[in-house]
Amino acid sequence: VGPRKDECTPLEDPQQVRDLLQPILDFLRAKKCYDFLPDSTQVVVLDLDLPLMYTFSVAHEHNVTFATLWDRRTSKYCGMLTVTDYINMLLIYHKDPDGLQAFIQGATDASDTKAEYIPIPVAHTPTSTEFLSEFASPLMQEFMNLPIRRWRDSQRKLRHGDQHHAQGTESLLSCDPEASLFTALNVLRVNRIHRLPVIDPSTATLLYVLGRKILLQYFAADFPLDSQLFSYSISDLKVGTFDKEKIITLSPTASLYEFLSTMITTGLGGLPVVDEEGTLVDIFSRYDIVYIAKEAERDLNIPFAEITHLRPNTPIYTCTRHDSLGSVFNHLMKFGVQRLIIIDEADKSVDGIITIGDIVHFMFRFYQDPTAEAVPPGETLPDLAPAESSGSGDPQH
Repeated sequence: VGPRKDECTPLEDPQQVRDLLQPILDFLRAKKCYDFLPDSTQVVVLDLDLPLMYTFSVAHEHNVTFATLWDRRTSKYCGMLTVTDYINMLLIYHKDPDGLQAFIQGATDASDTKAEYIPIPVAHTPTSTEFLSEFASPLMQEFMNLPIRRWRDSQRKLRHGDQHHAQGTESLLSCDPEASLFTALNVLRVNRIHRLPVIDPSTATLLYVLGRKILLQYFAADFPLDSQLFSYSISDLKVGTFDKEKIITLSPTASLYEFLSTMITTGLGGLPVVDEEGTLVDIFSRYDIVYIAKEAERDLNIPFAEITHLRPNTPIYTCTRHDSLGSVFNHLMKFGVQRLIIIDEADKSVDGIITIGDIVHFMFRFYQDPTAEAVPPGETLPDLAPAESSGSGDPQH
């Protein structure tokens, strides 16, 4: 990753780290979201009553992996549709096709006659028609013709149960353009989400969708990374996961279904792929599903090794536990990746993983919400154990 600084003053107590982190929090509080919004940008907003097929074709056409959802009944933004939704659809289709058929039948029979669902007339563009025709299964085609609302309702019911489901559409977490960078990152951290829409409160206009990577890139451009804090190793600072037993890896011979289901059940955004000797040979990200969608719909039992050629040929980005936080941070920002695999220098096995979310959690390690109970005088500060990694956080839904 880069040069190390092994001659740093040893970390003796948490207070030392807290003092080094304070300038970062002060910087984050001084900057507003408005300061780093691009002059022009593209945001994709889709009505809940559009068919799922149209949604994914738009995402494919505009090269985006998520879309903000709008409920015309309430005239409010109400959530996001992401690649995680698509993965869930594929898993349901392959695991329980009878259940999917029952869901389709129930969706078409359910209270549409009561004007609860008013379909939007949509012209099937060549792109959307081509997207739908790529699916080999008539069942999947029928499912993709359902409105987004039906899928969202079913997922909300699974998460919260019938009582919450009856309360209506969920609201969308967002922030004001005048909110501080501190506030935006903290909302992402606390709620374990990847994206935060910026909405103008005076006009209810969606201006931009922020992510942790974008926010940290702005931070890196203005904050001096040559400060003492960034000279310490990620191991000394305990940023990342270093317990080999906690790192989930899979073999190239594992099925695509195993990869996708592991991501959903664990909430992980990426999985290291290792050979029989435990050597890192690849990494699979949930966003890779965009490149293998056609094969995935046809057969999730296909071995991972047989679909890797469908993805762009990108390097595997790694570091070691002895690399400095500054060099790791620069590596993440330079190559625009979400995570680095930590490699054991002795045997080249997977030693851990560090994500952008881990760095965000580290920045806020000693932050206490003013509304929370204060630490009584004389009590020790939190130890150096890392906060729960947000690297496994699910995208906002």
